[in-house]
Amino acid sequence: MPEYLVASLDLLGYSELTHRFHRDPSIIQRIEGIFAHSLKKIHDMKSFPGSAPHSEAWRTIASKLKLRLISDTAIVTMPLTERPLLAPNLSTEDELAIWLEAFLFTTCIFWLWVAGKLGHFFRGGISVGQHYESEPAYQGNLFIFSQALVDATKLEKNQSKQPSVGIIIDSKVLTLGGGKIGDALIKDGWVFFLKDEKIPYLNIYKAIPEDRIQGDALPLPDIQQALTAQYRDSVGKIGVLEKYDWLIRYHNGQVGRFGRTDLLVNVK
Repeated sequence: MPEYLVASLDLLGYSELTHRFHRDPSIIQRIEGIFAHSLKKIHDMKSFPGSAPHSEAWRTIASKLKLRLISDTAIVTMPLTERPLLAPNLSTEDELAIWLEAFLFTTCIFWLWVAGKLGHFFRGGISVGQHYESEPAYQGNLFIFSQALVDATKLEKNQSKQPSVGIIIDSKVLTLGGGKIGDALIKDGWVFFLKDEKIPYLNIYKAIPEDRIQGDALPLPDIQQALTAQYRDSVGKIGVLEKYDWLIRYHNGQVGRFGRTDLLVNVK
């Protein structure tokens, strides 16, 4: 069975959106439009941040990425076996590293765009393993049998017990290529660990190029407003407020690192 990278992302506050639908049926079209625009933004990119091989590889990799939104769950998949070669002069390890970084980058951009435009946030997990899918009998039917999806979903479900709204990376992902690739991802800032914890989280804001943080090309002002609104709406809700407090501290740490104090969320 083929090996895939799989992300399983759960949209917080989805039940609220379904209740609001009864008062405003246009919400469905809005969510669908945001999803479609996110896909277009990803596939219209000529490259993703990195060295020259990354730029040359993007079109090939983008054609193999799949993003699905089913109810409150987004599933991102990308094959690791049976994948096209990116360049003849790249080692197997370098090829794998580029594919993995492209997958993380895509997941981050999708998270950022949905958070800014919808005002709701994903939490989830990323894993690697066996994954099979097909469209049996008629176009539009979908059959998925996936250990990687099960493992990624477990990471997301386990996170529901913690005061966090992040994307946890399975240790199996960080040991790909004998562990050297994972070490490089940590060194380059794609992965971070909370103080006194050993849980590897995806650094979502890593996908924002430093030369674009000074502009508003990505929806950071919208994310700032959404975080403020979600925090205030969660006051008094046990277990919910702590999650947004976690996310606000992450957001403030990242925009502060870029010197964008105007994007800090202040809810105290």
